[in-house]
Amino acid sequence: MEPFDKDAQFLEYLYKEYIRLSDLCDSYVKSSFDDFKLLSAIGVILVWKPFAELINVSSFIVLLGFFAILFVIAILGTRDLLKKSFQNYYLSQVRHCEEELRRVLDQTNTPAFRVAANWENWKRQKHLPVTYRLYLIFIIAVTAVPSIALILQEPRWYAVIYAIVASFLLTVYLSAVRILYGRMKSLV
Repeated sequence: MEPFDKDAQFLEYLYKEYIRLSDLCDSYVKSSFDDFKLLSAIGVILVWKPFAELINVSSFIVLLGFFAILFVIAILGTRDLLKKSFQNYYLSQVRHCEEELRRVLDQTNTPAFRVAANWENWKRQKHLPVTYRLYLIFIIAVTAVPSIALILQEPRWYAVIYAIVASFLLTVYLSAVRILYGRMKSLV
């Protein structure tokens, strides 16, 4: 019978937890990139007005259609932030496992088991600047394009109403981003 090695068993359980948490993070990342609902909604907002003109609906119906699409986009975007929040939480737990693995292995200076710690630098230097640009494109597509389409028809004040509602929803969304990522300056 093999002697019971408490440290080896602890290391085994710790490593299994590390793998489990890493897999959860990975699944959230894959889920974010596999989810084309938000991209589809952006596509719909870009073709809504030409489609509405094709079927000859009133300008009020065009406005309501833009609102419906806008709210779907806001809901999907905020839901994606919730997914990102879970991913960030699991990544923080991965960091604890990595620190403990390095400690137990007496390898505190090794570059191994540093995915979570290295992610912070990568996120700040590479990921968030690209994310900022994606948000900018997103904001233009969701706010400016429908507003311009609405200003080209009567009554023109529908464009103002849409811009106000879109700006409000954008403010709500960006406040959620601020909660998740901290100050908006960190996005630049």
